Amino acid sequence: MSVLNLIPLSREIHFDDTFDEVNAILRFDTKIEDSDLKVQLLIDLRHKKDKWKSKPRFYGTLSQPRQFEDLVTGALAMMCFHSLRTYAEITKDEILARYDEMVRWIRDDVATLTEIMFRDVKKKVER
Repeated sequence: MSVLNLIPLSREIHFDDTFDEVNAILRFDTKIEDSDLKVQLLIDLRHKKDKWKSKPRFYGTLSQPRQFEDLVTGALAMMCFHSLRTYAEITKDEILARYDEMVRWIRDDVATLTEIMFRDVKKKVER
């Protein structure tokens, strides 16, 4: 598969700095396969001092809406847990309030990223 058939979908997600020599990065790309569009999830290990030693370590393909639903559900649950973890106890109402707050906060960002992805994919596919 050619790198020319990949379109970056959104901003990179940088993991915590836990390695001495590399930074770990999560990225989503559109993968054009024949007339189909899929999403490639990539975990990249970028060398801190020598970019030529950098290399992707994992590629995974997502093609079904349910896979994205599971991904976002897990991510939002982790976000809620992480932001409420210092509480002695939590209620469902507190969890849902935190969820609603986050979804309101990221709503415009999601719309903007979707517009950018749509434009970039359409431009590449039309070539």
